[in-house]
Amino acid sequence: MKINRVEMFGFKSFVNKTSVSFSEGIAAIVGPNGCGKSNIVDAIRWVLGEQSPRQLRGNVMEDVIFAGSENRAPLGVAEVTITLANGNGTAPPPFENMSEIAVTRRLYRSGESEYLINKAPCRLKDIVYLFMDTGVGTRAYSIIDQGQIGGFIEAKPGERRILVEEVAGISKFKFKKDEALRKIEHTRQNLLRLEDILGEVKRQMNSLHRQAKKADRYLELKQKLKELELFLASTDYVKWQDILTRKEEVITLESEKGDALAARIAQLELQAEEMELASLEQEKLIEQQRSEAHHLEKLIQDKRNRIEYLNHSLEEIKRHLTETAQGLEREEQHKKEIAAQKEKCIKEAESLNSKMAERHTELAGAEKHLQKLRTEQRAILDELEDHKMEMVGLLSRETHHRNQIRTIEQTLAALNQKRQRNQNDRREVAAAREITSQERTAKANEQAKLEEEINAIPPFISRLKAREETLEEGLQALQKKLREITQAHTQKTAKLDLLKNLHTNLEGIPAGTKALLHNNQGGSRIQGLLADFLETAPELTMAIESVLGSKLQSLVVEDVDQAIEAITCLKDGEAGRSGFLSLTGKEATTPPEQDRLLVHRIKTLPPYHNLVRQLLKDVYWFETLQEAWTFWEGQGGQCTVVTRDGDIIDQSGFIEGGSRQGAPAGFFSRKEEIRQLTGEVDELRSAIEETKKDLKGAETDLADIQAERRQKEGELAQKQFEHRLKKQELEQLTQTEEIHKKRLALLEQEEAEFEREGAVLTQELAEVREELEKMQSVKSSLQTEIDLREKDAAALEGEMEGSHAYVTEAKMELTALKEKIRYLESEAGRLDQEYERLGELGQRLHLKMEEFLSRQDKITGEIADTESSLTVDMQKQQEAGELLQDHLQKHQQKRESLIQIQAALKSGQKDLREVQATLNSLAVAKTEAQLNIRHLEDKIHETYHISLREEYAVNADSARSTDEVLAEAQTIREDIARIGEVNLTAIQEYKELEERHNFLSTQYHDLISSIQSLEQAIQKINRTSKERVYEAIKAINEKLSITFPTLFGGGRAELKLADPDDPLGAGIELYVQLPGKTLTNLNLLSGGEKALATLALLFAVYMVKPSPFCLLDEVDAPLDEANTERFNRMLKEIGREAQIILITHNQKVMEAADVLYGVTMEEKGISKLLSVRLN
Repeated sequence: MKINRVEMFGFKSFVNKTSVSFSEGIAAIVGPNGCGKSNIVDAIRWVLGEQSPRQLRGNVMEDVIFAGSENRAPLGVAEVTITLANGNGTAPPPFENMSEIAVTRRLYRSGESEYLINKAPCRLKDIVYLFMDTGVGTRAYSIIDQGQIGGFIEAKPGERRILVEEVAGISKFKFKKDEALRKIEHTRQNLLRLEDILGEVKRQMNSLHRQAKKADRYLELKQKLKELELFLASTDYVKWQDILTRKEEVITLESEKGDALAARIAQLELQAEEMELASLEQEKLIEQQRSEAHHLEKLIQDKRNRIEYLNHSLEEIKRHLTETAQGLEREEQHKKEIAAQKEKCIKEAESLNSKMAERHTELAGAEKHLQKLRTEQRAILDELEDHKMEMVGLLSRETHHRNQIRTIEQTLAALNQKRQRNQNDRREVAAAREITSQERTAKANEQAKLEEEINAIPPFISRLKAREETLEEGLQALQKKLREITQAHTQKTAKLDLLKNLHTNLEGIPAGTKALLHNNQGGSRIQGLLADFLETAPELTMAIESVLGSKLQSLVVEDVDQAIEAITCLKDGEAGRSGFLSLTGKEATTPPEQDRLLVHRIKTLPPYHNLVRQLLKDVYWFETLQEAWTFWEGQGGQCTVVTRDGDIIDQSGFIEGGSRQGAPAGFFSRKEEIRQLTGEVDELRSAIEETKKDLKGAETDLADIQAERRQKEGELAQKQFEHRLKKQELEQLTQTEEIHKKRLALLEQEEAEFEREGAVLTQELAEVREELEKMQSVKSSLQTEIDLREKDAAALEGEMEGSHAYVTEAKMELTALKEKIRYLESEAGRLDQEYERLGELGQRLHLKMEEFLSRQDKITGEIADTESSLTVDMQKQQEAGELLQDHLQKHQQKRESLIQIQAALKSGQKDLREVQATLNSLAVAKTEAQLNIRHLEDKIHETYHISLREEYAVNADSARSTDEVLAEAQTIREDIARIGEVNLTAIQEYKELEERHNFLSTQYHDLISSIQSLEQAIQKINRTSKERVYEAIKAINEKLSITFPTLFGGGRAELKLADPDDPLGAGIELYVQLPGKTLTNLNLLSGGEKALATLALLFAVYMVKPSPFCLLDEVDAPLDEANTERFNRMLKEIGREAQIILITHNQKVMEAADVLYGVTMEEKGISKLLSVRLN
């Protein structure tokens, strides 16, 4: 079963649904640290059933659900599905024929989880069983991470044994063996319970056997009595059948008379219904005629309204015709006006074109003169520009010197400020240095005091730990005591529940007594069983049972009448027999020797004192049988004596005694044992509560001590933290003081530098001011020359402005002329369009006038047609009114006929009621006969459960007289009374009890056989497991002799049983000898050697029993380059047969992979998967 794909959703950093498809060969998962590579291995381990959060690198199982990131909200569910290929059919029987098996695990943040196989819900147990003995599982060798490399070498022999068991394939055997052992323990518990029940059933069978024989005689007499009572009942049955027949004949005659009257009444009712129907039909015609008249009236009104509407529309059309004619006249006038405007625009445009040609000639001469003036101006301006540029250079240099002077002055001012600040800083630093020195001295004193406090806390914590250990020992002792008391309480409670169940079910009580107690057939005055009202010391329980015997199972009643009533109920219901004790017996006297009277050792309620004294009158008790015999002889045999062990001597001298070992417990003994056990259970319960209370107190004390210890440890940690802070502060103060010292020296150096810079700047300022004065004289002469040239340029500019203004005015006039000509041309075009539009409007008005004339003719015709139709409808309305009056007259005639028929119907109904009254009285007499017959049938059926209707013919034909039968029946009843109390259910109860005894015996033997079969199965499992363990160790050692030298370049390794005599429980030792070294202790190996040794063993295991797939999480991390090469060669060899998935950072190992899967985190906290196939 190799992995086809793994699908993850919401699992750790894989928040989005991610599917990883794996093929055969070697697949490597790579990526930077913390990107989520190992989460894929965790997902596979989790879906295989891992239950430990620590194995998944978490604290609680909910940690596997995506907890959210900066941009993503947390999810509420995590789900992983692993799909396995089952091409070779190696899956267990339920899945062996499936090509793929999908295992899904789902966990909700609420704590609920789901497991599915092929989308069908299943249990965790089913998933574990699916992978059992396949090498796949949460603890199997198919998943190895970096932490397990060294851990496997350092593991205990017992932990190392799990690997060998997986190879041997005995995990299922161990699972089945554990199940068999649990079944054996459960079966043995059932055997103990079954032995108790068998003993009780056997005792009940002995009592029921005697009662069954007595019941057989009783049933024989009851059968004879049944035959006689059937004869008497059959005679009465025939008599009442004759009476019933005569009544039925009279009823038949009266019924025929009633039927004739009923037929007459039915005929009249039919005529009345027909008349009513005809009346209704006439009413319907009337209604239809009224509806038609109303319709005609509405139609006439609608036509009148239509004529009025058409006349109004005709007036509107006439008005529209007048308005349209006026519009045509206005349109013709407007067209004439537009033609005159267009002619005026054309003439004005021709005049403006002539004027524009003249202005073009004048403009050309003015522009030529303006160009000449511009040439002269450009020469003067160029000369003026040269002088200005020279002036700008002088001004620039002047400005530079002035800025330089300003800068030097500002620098000098700033330098003076710096010197002032330097002096202030020197004073401040000196003062801060003094303060820092004082603080350092104070901090040193605080640190010394804190060290003294820290040194005082550890001894106190040691004393608390010693007290804590003492309390833990006491707590363990209390827990052990609680377990022992709880175990005893559980055992006694189980026994008490069994006894209570027997007591509640009234086991051993006669069936009649059970029936009266369960159904209360004797009435509510039955007090209960005698045993329920007696209470004595435990040591006298056997004595009470020996004296009272079966009377303990008798019912206590208030008086004898109630007992007789209860016995009658038992007889009638054939519910069995029962004994009774009445509370109204005579007052019992108190004999001598009161100290030895048994009655004084019994506790009971006041209403039952007299009854108990009467039952135990002259009954004494002694310790031994010899003492009892001596007393009995001294009393002349006029008493009954019983011993503590139940040995008894009655007044006739009959002695009964012996051991009761093996005999079933009596009802009273069982009741006393229940009472005693109840007290013991209550005591144990109190002891449990008291122990729990002590345990809680001890836990509280321990918690207080632990809290105080943790408080002191926290206080110590806090003071140590404060000590470190004080030390850091002291070091900082020392450093600060040193900084202040260096700062003072630096400030003094800065002061000397400031004085030197000030002298240099003062000299530079004097030189710049001297050069600025020379530049002022050159600037004055250049400014005079510039002023002369500017005057010449200004004169020429005035003449140019006049010429330019003339040219500009001429151009503007030309532009205005062009615009006006364009406007006139545009206006002429617009007038053409308006003329065309008015022509189209005239055509539309002509069409509209023609349409109005057409509509006028149409409406005039419609008015004439509507008036003609209105005349016809008014004629129809008159005819409908006449027809309505005719229908109303016919309806009145039919109502009069209906009244006559109803009168005849009423007379017939009166005669019919008289006949029905006669039939009712006959029916009462018939019912009386039927009730008597039914009473006889019910009585016989209730008494004998047979049908008198089927039996009476046989019994009624007998020639015997009724008096003889009555006498014989009375004789049989007396014989039955002499038999006494009979338990009729004893026969069936005995059969049922015998069947139950046989069934329980069979079950007992089956349980013993089951235990033997399970023990044989365990022995077989042990034999098979031993053989497989030996074979597995031998096979692994053979492969280990190949893999170990391959990875180490020599040496050897071997697995051995720690105890060869116990292959099923012994641990597995691993012996390693490296090349050129003696046999090495595993703990002395280096990290790389431990990794290679573990890999050699794992590869050997894969060769013996290949796992369907193998997950290796950074197992190559401890290997150097040479060992990595060997690891790669071995990995490729294993990869030919197995599917290998590994996580690595080693490029050499990546080169050995067939497929690379890259895990990245493009979004922080969210893993993403990429894959690359290398071949």
